Amino acid sequence: MGRPKALLEYEGETFVARLVRVMGMACDSVMVVLGHNAEKLRDHVPARARVEINPDPSRGQLSSLQTGLASLPPD
Repeated sequence: MGRPKALLEYEGETFVARLVRVMGMACDSVMVVLGHNAEKLRDHVPARARVEINPDPSRGQLSSLQTGLASLPPD
């Protein structure tokens, strides 16, 4: 593809922007966990979303979920 999937466009918006928009309709807050290409992707994440960085994305998608969950405030 030559670029991260999150930056591919569909109907005039990137996948990451579309996901943030759609999730934002159902959630008060939206978090995007970035791994590979985080520096390139960060500027394309809509401002309403919180961004977390997976420090070791080579561990797979589960490690991104763990990164996001670990960053949540305690109840």
